[in-house]
Amino acid sequence: MKYETIKSIVLTILVCTSVFLTWSLWTYQPKYDFIENAKYIQNVPVSNVAVDYGTVIQPRYIFIHKNEQHYGITHHSDIYKFMKEMKNWTFDHFENISSTIKKEQFLSRRVD
Repeated sequence: MKYETIKSIVLTILVCTSVFLTWSLWTYQPKYDFIENAKYIQNVPVSNVAVDYGTVIQPRYIFIHKNEQHYGITHHSDIYKFMKEMKNWTFDHFENISSTIKKEQFLSRRVD
C-alpha cells in the first residue's frame, strides 16, 4: 500500500470514531435512582430575621402630582425620610370614580 492510502484509511477511522464518540456523548443518559428529598436534603432557612423591604429596595426618584403641579424628590436623604413617613400612612374609604372621569381626561394624566 502506498503512504497516501494508509493516511486516508487512518483519517477515515479517526473521523468515524469522532462521529461515534460525539453521538454517544450527546445521547448519553445515565440511569439514576430516585432520591427522596426528605432523606438527603434538609430545608434550611436562609435567615431567621424578617426583612423590611423598605431598607432593601429604595427608589431613586419620587414624583408627586398634586393640583396639576408636578414635584419631585431626588436627594437620597429626603427620599429616605419620605419613605419612612410613608410607612405610617393608612389607606381607607376607597371610592370608585371611574364613571365620573372621561377616558381622554384619564389618559392625559398618564405619566410615561
